[in-house]
Amino acid sequence: VAACERWGKVVILAADDLSVVQDNFEAGRAKRAKWVDEDHLWWSNGSGLHQLTLSTGAQEQIIEPQGNTIEDFAWDPGGNYLALVVYTGVLALYDFRELGRLAEIRDQIDYSKGVMWIPPDADGESYPLDVVTFGRSGTAHAFRVHNDSLVALGPMEGLR
Repeated sequence: VAACERWGKVVILAADDLSVVQDNFEAGRAKRAKWVDEDHLWWSNGSGLHQLTLSTGAQEQIIEPQGNTIEDFAWDPGGNYLALVVYTGVLALYDFRELGRLAEIRDQIDYSKGVMWIPPDADGESYPLDVVTFGRSGTAHAFRVHNDSLVALGPMEGLR
């Protein structure tokens, strides 16, 4: 388990008893943190996205500053795309493996605080690359990845 302190540290805890495993990783003003795999933790620190490699202790910025705070980030279930929602009202799309920027689009008028990928239906009929943003407005907004770009679908009601 990883816990980011607002003013500076990433603390790694054992999942079974929450004992401290590591507590010497500096994170600045971390906003979100997510495990990519058992050895790599990503976190947003202000406007950049950073990676901690647990086995070596190496830290690096992997996504350049976005001009304002990265509110949330998520990758699609297939591990092809990374979506970032930024406080400036931008949804940015990156190649998940190479971390190169592919596209960006304006998000809803109110500030989004989260982003998530819609998992494909069990029947396999839904489009596999739909992503939604959500936040203060209370309405999720849908976007679709098509040809390495983003297409706005509007307020989320049905994505088929």
